[in-house]
Amino acid sequence: MWHKQRFIDTMTYLLDQLHTFDVTPIESLILINVHHMNTHGDVISLELLAKHVHASVREVDDAIDSLQKKGWLVIEHPNGHVVFNVDACFLKTSVEPTQVAMSLHDSFEQSFKRLLSEKEYNQLVLWSKMYSEAMIIHALRQALIQEKLSMGYIGKILENWKKSNIKEEDLFNE
Repeated sequence: MWHKQRFIDTMTYLLDQLHTFDVTPIESLILINVHHMNTHGDVISLELLAKHVHASVREVDDAIDSLQKKGWLVIEHPNGHVVFNVDACFLKTSVEPTQVAMSLHDSFEQSFKRLLSEKEYNQLVLWSKMYSEAMIIHALRQALIQEKLSMGYIGKILENWKKSNIKEEDLFNE
């Protein structure tokens, strides 16, 4: 993984990208502290995190639960040790919704006439978090009609609709 290279300043990257994550302020602080503690080989506990983020153990526990559900934090138990893993923060998409509806996935592969790359699939996962399946399919069709079939072009269509505040019902009531 690219972020495991010793010359990468992962803290700067995390701080720069944190605003793109769907997390609360306490969740942000927990991610930053867990990453910092992992970098320095510190043992992480709820009590220590609570002290560092100026919150109760209960608030930290709730925030950790939320981060796990969102896919930004994974708690592992290799060799009987508890490990807080925040690698998902460096993969740009959360771990939780790692699947796309098969019909959406199939539509893209049929339209592209090939298998999607990992990067394209991840982009599709991201879009499926932000837009309805019907909107994504409609954008795919628009790209096909314009003979500009690329993930970038489809992304621009979706972004333009978002900027213009166009909703799914607007597209189908034309």
